[in-house]
Amino acid sequence: MEKKSDKAKEYIQKTNDWYDSNINGYKFIVNLRDYATHRNLPVQIVRFKFDYDETEDKKLRAEPFVEFKKRTLQENEKLGRKLKDELNTFPDTFSIIPLLDDIKIFTDNFLCDFIKFCGTMFTEMADKLIQYYYTLKNPDLVSFGKVDSNGNIRHIFFQPDILKKIKECT
Repeated sequence: MEKKSDKAKEYIQKTNDWYDSNINGYKFIVNLRDYATHRNLPVQIVRFKFDYDETEDKKLRAEPFVEFKKRTLQENEKLGRKLKDELNTFPDTFSIIPLLDDIKIFTDNFLCDFIKFCGTMFTEMADKLIQYYYTLKNPDLVSFGKVDSNGNIRHIFFQPDILKKIKECT
């Protein structure tokens, strides 16, 4: 049997605490993720609002509205049981956007919590990458990527802001 490190135990305890106290909808989102992974797509309603404006650069804009049906989620025995109290507070159909807004506070702090949890492992590398990045003539053109089996290259441009955020967490 593999023995867990103290850091792993500490992290597991922290996520258990988040779940049990349902900090900013964490419990709801975790269960919804599990439902989507192992059962079914939780979204039942997708609506679009279209706006055409001749004076705009993008003349046609489409805004999606994604909603859940409370009844469908409650009908799943496991999800209905785990989220009974939360689901009872929602109307018959509800949007995911307020839920995502609720967990944004949590996710904004998650990176720093994770960086502090890991010690200097990421901050030292971020420091080195930032120093290297600024030695380049055209740092905004730095990218990394992957070539697929058809020879297409998928570029991901380097984002020093993320490295700066990692440094700010210390």
